Formats: sequence, C-alpha cells, structure tokens
Amino acid sequence: MAVDNVPCNSADSAREAPVRRVVETLWGPSHRELATTVERFGLADNADHVTAQTEFLRDRLDTDDYHTRVAADDDDEVGIGIASSDADFVGFVATSRDGPPAGFDRPDRLVIADLYGRYKTGVSGSYGNRRLP
Repeated sequence: MAVDNVPCNSADSAREAPVRRVVETLWGPSHRELATTVERFGLADNADHVTAQTEFLRDRLDTDDYHTRVAADDDDEVGIGIASSDADFVGFVATSRDGPPAGFDRPDRLVIADLYGRYKTGVSGSYGNRRLP
C-alpha cells in the first residue's frame, strides 16, 4: 500500500486534478457516510460539494499546519506521487498542527481531523467504505 501527501505549494492548475480526485474518491464517500450517521455533519442540499471541498482543501494545503496523506492500493507506485498515480485511492488522513497559545509552554500537538479507509470486500476486488473511529 503506497501512501503519499496531497500536493501543495504548487500552481493551482498542477494540483487541481489530484486534489479533486481525492475529494471525489475519498472525501465525498467519507462525508456522505458521516452525514447519514451524525446529524451535525449533514451536507447541504443542491450544493456542488466536490468543487467547494476541492477549493477548501487547496486553500488549506497552502498553510504549513495542515496535511493530507492518501493511501493507494498499489505498492509499485510508492513515491511517484498521487498526481501521477492511477492506482485506487483507499484511504486518507488529514491532520493539523495545534500550537500552544502565547504564554503557554507546551509542545505542538498533531490533531487528526479526518481518518477514512476503504476495505476490500472480496467481491471482484471491489472496495467497501468505512469511516475509521
């Protein structure tokens, strides 16, 4: 299983496609499932969730404190980057750095914002979806 960072700090056009692919294949299923189980995570009706989340994620990736790592189901593609990969994306973790407020002496913390994985169902190699606790 290959794991790679979503591209950041590059031209918008160069990362639009891989970020959109992450949103379509991982974020969308993850949040649709979450919306069915947790009321406060409902998705707005009549909204283009893919475009909105792609723009939101692109903006967040411009910061030094937010990272998204993607797992792909192809060990042969380790290190080539998700922008070049045609492997199935099977999971992701989104994290942010939480620094201490001014006047506090504590180390930074890593906050896991989203954690999602797809599992093989054994039916023709297809995947099921499961939000990880």
